[in-house]
Amino acid sequence: MCEESFAGPSAFSEIETRTLSEYILSIRDNLNFYISFHCARNMLLLPWGHTIDPPSQYSQFMEIAEATVNALYARHGTVYTFGSIYTTIYPATGSSADWVYYTLDIPAFTYEFRYMDTETGEIFGYVAPPDQILPNAEEVMDSLVVLVDKATELGYMNNNMRDSKT
Repeated sequence: MCEESFAGPSAFSEIETRTLSEYILSIRDNLNFYISFHCARNMLLLPWGHTIDPPSQYSQFMEIAEATVNALYARHGTVYTFGSIYTTIYPATGSSADWVYYTLDIPAFTYEFRYMDTETGEIFGYVAPPDQILPNAEEVMDSLVVLVDKATELGYMNNNMRDSKT
């Protein structure tokens, strides 16, 4: 099969997803949140992708996401939208963020990196030119610091807090 979105005939049937899932499960006691990186839509996505119904910790995840996208904007003026996969981009099943949140009950986010030059408005889509690597990396690094700070503030950086969240 040769399609962009082919995920295999069944869950974890492909070596890449099976290996990643096994690794994540092997370090589960040391994980406080999960982040995946994709290109390119200027979005920060959170569970769920398969339903419009929000996850139980949706309001806290949205607090983290809002602070994170504000940090993305601060350095280069790159505007990111944020919200659940289902409502922000399109209904989708099988995302690693959904699986990690469902399996480990920790916040899970997916960055869809910048797809255009913030200064010129030039749209480059999935293949960013080399001059976009540094600004993308700078704004994402800034936002990761804020994401960790906000997650810490909300109690997600302490594994003992997982059972007490509402």
